[in-house]
Amino acid sequence: MKQIGQKIDKKLWVSSLIAGIVITALAGKLPFIHKTLMMIIFLVLSLFAIWTGWYLRKERRSWKLLVFPVCFMIGAYFFTPRYSWYFALVYLGLAYLAWSLSRE
Repeated sequence: MKQIGQKIDKKLWVSSLIAGIVITALAGKLPFIHKTLMMIIFLVLSLFAIWTGWYLRKERRSWKLLVFPVCFMIGAYFFTPRYSWYFALVYLGLAYLAWSLSRE
């Protein structure tokens, strides 16, 4: 069990859960969030997806790039309208682009 705990990137998983599920749930359910603020949240989550790709630049395998888009998809499925589900693909594309451009 210790080996599994050491291999898991806790910083990536915790930040992805917070950004993907908690922020998405707050944006979807709070009554004072309007369309302008939703665009700001979209930009913040886009920057987070780019950071995820940059953070994983030294990884050989890119499966960890799926962590944030999957967390966002879970949050979007339960808390936001259907049209926002497609943003998971946008975030995956941004993370992959940042990962592939920043690799050595």
